[in-house]
Formats: sequence, C-alpha cells, structure tokens
Amino acid sequence: MMAGWWLEQNPEFEGLNDGGEWLVGFRSRLREDELHELDWAYIKELTAWHEEQAQEMEREKQKEKENRVAAETQPLAGPSSLAL
Repeated sequence: MMAGWWLEQNPEFEGLNDGGEWLVGFRSRLREDELHELDWAYIKELTAWHEEQAQEMEREKQKEKENRVAAETQPLAGPSSLAL
C-alpha cells in the first residue's frame, strides 16, 4: 500500500514506475466480497493506520507553520525594546 504522506517524507523513493498506475486508488475500488475476511480486516486496519499517520503529519506541518509565524512576528529583544 503506497501512501502520499510516506512519499512526502521519503522523496528519494521514486514510487510507481511504469505499469503500476493501476494501484492508485486500489483500496477504494475493493469490495469486501473480493477478499478473504482476514485480508479485508487487515486492509481496513492498515487503511486506518495510514489515515492516522497522514493526520499526524498534517498536525506536525501545522505546528511548524505556527512556530514559523510566531518566530517571524516576535519582536527582537534589545535596548530599543526596553525604552520606556
């Protein structure tokens, strides 16, 4: 299972080569009756894990953005900031 969030974290990995395009969206096209019940349970668990990882990555990006904005807007300390 290939995940966009993983590819972002591992840009050195080339991802799909020619012929692998059919894998894009593979999970969304699966029907429960096409797999053994244990395989279906594993796919559901793996999908949930991937979604959690993607959400965590988004939270981390948001924190980094907020920290960057805070650092850019924070006044510099120095003699002029102490003047009354």
